[in-house]
Amino acid sequence: MNLKVALASGQGPYVETVRKAQLGTKLRKVKCVDAKGLPLLQDKLHLSTPAQVQLGHMLADAFLNVEPMALLGYHVSVP
Repeated sequence: MNLKVALASGQGPYVETVRKAQLGTKLRKVKCVDAKGLPLLQDKLHLSTPAQVQLGHMLADAFLNVEPMALLGYHVSVP
């Protein structure tokens, strides 16, 4: 399984368009972790150190909460 981070920081008219595309990607064995709202540095582009640590926890949680069969590429339906 692969993890990807949805993070479109900065300003401009396309930030939400980029976020929508990041979050809308539907690929097998790819899970998206949304980093919106994590604290940025003063440059408004890069995550702060505490935000990077928090993102690491979010990525670990996403990985640990994947169904075991999904890691092998099988689709698992839960009723």
